[in-house]
Amino acid sequence: MTEPLDRLVGDLKALRKGRGIHAPNLVRLASGALGQACAVLAEDEPARVRAKVRDRLRGLASLLQEDLRVAAFAAFALDEDFNQALYTDRLHLAGTRLKRDVRTVRRRVDEAIDRIAELALTPAGESEGSEAARIGWHTVSLRTLVVLDGPAPEVFEFRRIAADRDGLGEVDIAITKANDTEPPTQILHGGTLVHLPSESPRRPRLGLRMSERLDRGDEHEFVLRRRVSSHELMRPYFACTPENRCDHFDLRVRFDRGRLPRRVARISRAMQDDLLDPGYQGEPIQPDSVGDAHVSFDNLTLNRAYGLGWWWT
Repeated sequence: MTEPLDRLVGDLKALRKGRGIHAPNLVRLASGALGQACAVLAEDEPARVRAKVRDRLRGLASLLQEDLRVAAFAAFALDEDFNQALYTDRLHLAGTRLKRDVRTVRRRVDEAIDRIAELALTPAGESEGSEAARIGWHTVSLRTLVVLDGPAPEVFEFRRIAADRDGLGEVDIAITKANDTEPPTQILHGGTLVHLPSESPRRPRLGLRMSERLDRGDEHEFVLRRRVSSHELMRPYFACTPENRCDHFDLRVRFDRGRLPRRVARISRAMQDDLLDPGYQGEPIQPDSVGDAHVSFDNLTLNRAYGLGWWWT
């Protein structure tokens, strides 16, 4: 390896020990190659240093294949699922997730560190210009409100996206319909919707055409509204199943407080088929005094479902 790559790999291996991104000596660890790769400045406060390192490593790890991405998130404690203080405990959790023994996970961590270092030192537009630039954008924040206490269900989606390449003028959105009679999706703010070819009538693809093109790093927000014809046609769950990077998903479901479900549960990292299984449990939560149930998630795994499910009887 070249000298800069050697130094960065060394810093990353030092960071994975102990508490990972929560290490009390992170500022010192980020004073060399790691800090340069994460754009850390000498005047940055410790909290700012930690945020820069965390966000940069999350972004680079999201470009890796799933097993290496899980290994990286575990090694550096990059999300709430790997929040254990000991590196070995995080490895065991990753092993359970990947169905691999700890020895194999250690090798995956080493591979992930090598790839992250390579990506970090590749000029902009080449490294993250692989998968990220091919798709062209990612979701910074998705806030969704599902209203179930009105005459018919309504869904409001507030999404902030960021461009991963220059000249982005349109993004591709997939929506799972409750049924074939669901009214068309409306856009309330942020562009114009166009219909794109789709593989399934239950999962139409829409293109959001923006008024101005975005360059790499630019952000844009749009708001969608969906309606379901009747409460009987509403599926007893709402979930986000991202096909490309999603940094944050916040979901609030408003139930009629005079007719609350028997049970409400948090859905996390579920397979799509799990949502159709009557025996699926999830993590029980209690709606508040006005009938709202609220969950949020960070750094969602691709093609896994996150959200809320509810049972009426």
